[in-house]
Amino acid sequence: MTTAFIVRAADPADAEALTRLAEEVSGEPEAWLISSEGEWRSAGDERRYLKALRRYPHAAVFVAERTDGALVGRLSIARDTHPASSHVADLGLMVAKTARRQGVGKALLEAAVD
Repeated sequence: MTTAFIVRAADPADAEALTRLAEEVSGEPEAWLISSEGEWRSAGDERRYLKALRRYPHAAVFVAERTDGALVGRLSIARDTHPASSHVADLGLMVAKTARRQGVGKALLEAAVD
């Protein structure tokens, strides 16, 4: 089954759904590439992060939203802030297991490129 979705810029109101998505993806032991110390940030911390991003022209978070409103993907990208590595970007991408192999990751990457 193919998931119908749109890609858009993340909004602070997405914080709780993004936190749930991160917990879902990180709960898959075979799918989390980086072992993390502790848990994903809280919904409040995520909301503050998304608000703070508005001040940085070289950073963005995009979400893939299904037609029913559920968030099934997230991409964050930010230029490194150290002067010696301003040519470096950090990129994070996660897609819900139920929406994988349906173009969600590709669409998020294309949004980041645009």
